[in-house]
Amino acid sequence: KSTKLHTAAHHHHQSHGPARASTASTTSTASCAVDETQRLRYEEELFSIMNNLATVHEKLEQYDDAEAILRQCIQAQRQLLGDDHLDTLMTEANLAGIFFSQGKFADAEPLLIVCLDRRRVLLGDDNLIVLATMQSLAMTLFSQQKYAEAEDLLIPCLEHRKQLLGDTHPQTIDTISTLAMVFNAQGAEKQDEAEVFFVLAYETQRRVAGADHVETLEYMSNLAVFYANIDEKSRSEALARECWSRCVAHLGSEHPLAFNLAETFPFLLEEAAA
Repeated sequence: KSTKLHTAAHHHHQSHGPARASTASTTSTASCAVDETQRLRYEEELFSIMNNLATVHEKLEQYDDAEAILRQCIQAQRQLLGDDHLDTLMTEANLAGIFFSQGKFADAEPLLIVCLDRRRVLLGDDNLIVLATMQSLAMTLFSQQKYAEAEDLLIPCLEHRKQLLGDTHPQTIDTISTLAMVFNAQGAEKQDEAEVFFVLAYETQRRVAGADHVETLEYMSNLAVFYANIDEKSRSEALARECWSRCVAHLGSEHPLAFNLAETFPFLLEEAAA
């Protein structure tokens, strides 16, 4: 730019004609740059609106409408921004989320694989967006009973989240809990690992957020169910009673967690009615 300005000034001193032509050219270039900036801003806002609208349709369980909007958005983003642009990948991940919400795990999986691979190249492994994509893909694999593949993603995800966020961050605890479920789904072979991670998620969340926090109670419920499934009756019932008591006191008996507890442990309602 400095070279062009110098050249334009030089021509101005030599002849008025070339100077006017150069000034017009510079003005035209600046105008084009402004137009391009405005166009990019408009496109960015439009793609954001489309993603937000799809989210509204998803919340209303209007999945076909949400999917149609996101497919149209992805097509436009690929043409205008390219396949590897972070905004394109975000929309593809959102479409995978729509599939996941419908239980279409086999449709979500290839989208998330592509998103993860490209985000890793662009952002590196030590990036929170990459780690969130890893966990989303792991959950998609878990939902298809691909437990070993899910485990292979979650273990490094957990290590990176510990390094970036710390041992007590909610996202770290969430990954610990997810790993517990993956271990638990593999039966007796991974029962010991499952117990360690269920306990770790519960105890860490309780220490960080307190005994009456809704997520603490959810992790307590998970641990109670785990012990019930391995015939640790005394541990299971003690945890279920405490969880039920705290849940009813702080969340109400109509809360979904209270309902699930009563359904899983019928003696809770019997004891409450006695």
